Amino acid sequence: MNTTSTLATTLGRFVRRFVALIARFMPSHTNVTRDFGTINKPTYPRSVYHDKVVKQIACRSCGRDFPITVGELTWLAMKGYPEFKRCKTCRAHRRVTQQEAA
Repeated sequence: MNTTSTLATTLGRFVRRFVALIARFMPSHTNVTRDFGTINKPTYPRSVYHDKVVKQIACRSCGRDFPITVGELTWLAMKGYPEFKRCKTCRAHRRVTQQEAA
């Protein structure tokens, strides 16, 4: 057995053990494959309350009440954005008008 194949075998064994060790400490919703230690992006389970309406806010543009869900609040908090002040229709209309002006 030559040095190159011995090194490759040892390295392969090390990678498999390393991946198995990492897989023990990863959250259960993370996919870890055994082929050369490829770790996939974690897939988080969607919350049961994701679509639950938390509050109704009056739109700054049109004045109509629009709902804000738990999912939207979570997304806004993750991004560091403030709560919406306009309904979805007014936001889309404002976005299009700003793009046309530019």
